[in-house]
Amino acid sequence: MRTPTPLDELTRWQAVWRQLPLLGGLVVLWVFLWDHVDVLTITTGIVLAIAVTRTLYLPPCCSAAASIRGAGSCSGSG
Repeated sequence: MRTPTPLDELTRWQAVWRQLPLLGGLVVLWVFLWDHVDVLTITTGIVLAIAVTRTLYLPPCCSAAASIRGAGSCSGSG
């Protein structure tokens, strides 16, 4: 049986708040690609950013040390 980690206990809103920097970065990238700031560009950037983060989901990483060790999970086993 697996022991729960702090990342397992995230509420839906906490998960949304964790995604905001990524969503904001994708919207800014979209605006830079179009080189034109208006309501339609920002709206389509938001829609596209949400679609990308939902279809190409990346699990949250606990720490850089876990990825450097190559543990593959936040628990350190593996």
